[in-house]
Amino acid sequence: MPIMNDKVTYTGLDIRPPVTLQMTVSKEKILSAKGKFGQTVGTQTVDNVRWGLEVHVCPPDQIDCATTQFALSIVVSSDRGNSRWIITVNFESYYVSPAPASFQQELFKFGSETDVVVNITISDGQVSVVANGRPVVVTDTFKKVGQIRTLKANNYFYDTAGAEITEFGASDLVYNVTILKGFDIGAILNVVIPLVVTSSVLSIIPRLLARLRV
Repeated sequence: MPIMNDKVTYTGLDIRPPVTLQMTVSKEKILSAKGKFGQTVGTQTVDNVRWGLEVHVCPPDQIDCATTQFALSIVVSSDRGNSRWIITVNFESYYVSPAPASFQQELFKFGSETDVVVNITISDGQVSVVANGRPVVVTDTFKKVGQIRTLKANNYFYDTAGAEITEFGASDLVYNVTILKGFDIGAILNVVIPLVVTSSVLSIIPRLLARLRV
């Protein structure tokens, strides 16, 4: 199960549809992050937090997957003025050009926090995103994905002006991603990425994967 710390990137993956990526942000992290709203860090005031997952892919006809394309991002976020937690799904340039298409849904209000579990299913030309059992978006009109090559975290706190607050709250800027199905096992083993198999769930061992911080 990859641990998605602040801005960590898992690259060189070979995850082939049909696949479901399960993104989990714990209630503990959510409440801890909310408790930092209004704090002053240097000259900045903590106003917002986000946990983001970027999915970068290759099309089916790009066998070597030399160049990845940004397909979609999932963002769980809140700010202190809006008193609720929301999920935003952005379909990026691989699917929509020149501008991304976004879908947003409320998860819960302040005081009703729970774990956030988001299932992102990519199958043939269909993409569906379900958060805590409620569909956010389901579509079958998008391009096919040959393989998911990169998973990237984009997590941070930011201030009232929308500027990132660096080196702050790192222990809260963490979530998990589990790959529930859809591996091309032979291809993964060919690039020597170790696997753990538990029941029907295949989980990547994060400390054995290359991590690139940007």
